[in-house]
Amino acid sequence: MCEPARWGFRLVLIVAVVASLAVGVPALAGEGAPVVGVRVERVLTAAVTVRLDGAAAVGETEGFERQVDASGRVLSETPIVPHAGAALPPLGEFGCEASGAAPGFTDHSQPAGPARLDFDADGGGARSVFHAYTLAGARRGQNRPTVQVLVCLAGGARPADGWHLLQAGVGAAYDSKEKTFGLGSRWLDGPTPAIGEDGYRFGSAEVGATGRIVQEPRGGLEGSLIGPFESDLNDYFRNALAGWWEDPCLDEAPVCLPTDGSDQFQGSLAGGLWEFFADEIPADGLRFRIASFSTLSCTAPSPGCGQPGGETRVADE
Repeated sequence: MCEPARWGFRLVLIVAVVASLAVGVPALAGEGAPVVGVRVERVLTAAVTVRLDGAAAVGETEGFERQVDASGRVLSETPIVPHAGAALPPLGEFGCEASGAAPGFTDHSQPAGPARLDFDADGGGARSVFHAYTLAGARRGQNRPTVQVLVCLAGGARPADGWHLLQAGVGAAYDSKEKTFGLGSRWLDGPTPAIGEDGYRFGSAEVGATGRIVQEPRGGLEGSLIGPFESDLNDYFRNALAGWWEDPCLDEAPVCLPTDGSDQFQGSLAGGLWEFFADEIPADGLRFRIASFSTLSCTAPSPGCGQPGGETRVADE
């Protein structure tokens, strides 16, 4: 292990659009509305840029809503379109913070708070938070200093009346599909606790992050280098991680009954560490993406669920 070095610059986290963002999708109506028994998979991602000079940067959002039948067949896929003023219900208390001595790490969640990704739509709302900590001159390799970026993630979703939640979680990736920069990753795993807490450290230094999430205890927590379902974030598996809550009905087969799932807030925690040579950091900064995942099912006639005129049909067996 090389000895740490100290350098005269700091990385600055720019969260121009994701610091407080509410987005959603137009109400589903007519033949495009989901029916009872059809799953709705949603993912929304937003850019988070870590830069050397601290100049303002605008991050974009993109995402989709996908309807999937009981056999796993994709019925439709439409983009999630950002719009202002979406009303987001309370989504529980969850977040991450630095822990231990963390010598030399800069917390970029202060004073403005962590990068946050919120969206609201028919079926329920979701939220993700992204805490970043950076260390300049972390190590020396090939006689060159490195910069480490430690990330702590928390996220979840709450279903609306008439809907049940089947999956909910959070993900992040460094924007490189070819080269691996990750040093390690961590996510909560096992039965859903009423209060989920996690702490992790990487390497020998007293450097780490802790997280806490409050939810209704049912189902289980999982994680991997890709998300809970197919999305663009999977293209970054060499530099990505995701953690999510999942209902047991999805454990062995992609078939869930309308009675399955949760009507409560559910979420998860995850974290990772990336390392870069300081002289190879792009001039426009280190580009990450934060993701919010959720899978829901329509369980009863409700806004955005069923056919016009109030008639609700059940998905074909």
